[in-house]
Amino acid sequence: LKSLMMFNVTVAPLCRLALILALVSKSVSLSTTSVSKMPVQKVPLRRNDASSPYCYAVSSITGLQPHQNFLATQVWPASRAAAAFIEINLPSRDMVICELGCGPGLPSLTAATIVDNHVIATDLDALALELVDAAARDQNLKVEVERVDLCGDSLPSADLYVLSDVFESAAVAVGAARLLHTKAADNLVWVFCQSDRAQRE
Repeated sequence: LKSLMMFNVTVAPLCRLALILALVSKSVSLSTTSVSKMPVQKVPLRRNDASSPYCYAVSSITGLQPHQNFLATQVWPASRAAAAFIEINLPSRDMVICELGCGPGLPSLTAATIVDNHVIATDLDALALELVDAAARDQNLKVEVERVDLCGDSLPSADLYVLSDVFESAAVAVGAARLLHTKAADNLVWVFCQSDRAQRE
């Protein structure tokens, strides 16, 4: 890879549950609406800032179908860290940026407020892509959504690949590494991980 940057987002054990609950609670939303008949909350990158980019996160998981991934409908700490890093450190406005395993897509939506080129948000979960698409439309941002399986065999072309807390299993981690090694050898890759998060193999 041309450049691989790894970021470890650690949340202290005592505050981890409180932080996760805060991120998925109504206290972080500016308004409530719906996407695909699911209640969602507006989750901004910066609270109390009307100009902040935002994404939509599912506010109640009771309506999720068995094939829908709860993890892909929430904004996790590594995603916030990725979005904040992109906002300050993006090397060029003339880049195609691809977020792999985007979930609600806060990093993608943040990038779309900066770049002159386009942003691609990818995920395996269809509802996650609908969340990104709805938030992009509501903010008049150019974000292309694409279904991508990190255990598959193809990636969209991009100058910078961003992954934030997507390694839910060893298979996904190995698949992402294989794809990035073979398909993105000359590109930038930024990986943001929360190593102390549960739901890991």
